[in-house]
Amino acid sequence: MADEGVSPWLVEPIPDTDQLFKRIHRKLFKPDGRIMTGAFEHTEMSVDWSRYSTPAETQQREGNAAENAVVNLSVAEVRRIPGQTVGHTPKKGNRSHSHVKGKKNAEAKMRLRDAAEIVLRVPLQ
Repeated sequence: MADEGVSPWLVEPIPDTDQLFKRIHRKLFKPDGRIMTGAFEHTEMSVDWSRYSTPAETQQREGNAAENAVVNLSVAEVRRIPGQTVGHTPKKGNRSHSHVKGKKNAEAKMRLRDAAEIVLRVPLQ
C-alpha cells in the first residue's frame, strides 16, 4: 500500500496576519443563513491556509462543492480564543492543510462562528 499520509512539504509557522478557509456543509446553516455552532465542533478542525489555497480550491477539495460554503477565519482571531491553537499540517495532495486544535466548548464554538466570514455561499435548500 502506498504511504498516503506522508507530506512532501515541510511544516511552516502560520503568521497571525494570515487567513484560514473552512468548508461548511449547507445543512450546518440556519434557515436565515447564519452558521450553526456545530460547524466548529471538532477537536482537530481541518482548515486550509490562505498562503497555499483559495476559497474556490477549498470548496472543491472534498465532497460535493455545490453543498459546501467556505468561510474565512483570521488566524490571529482564532488564536485569541482560549484553548485553540493553529498549526500547519500539510498532507499529500494538500499543502495548505492545517488544523485548529483544542476542545470546542460552547464559548469556543460561538467565537469561531462569530469570527467566520462567509466568502463562498451555496443554496441552503
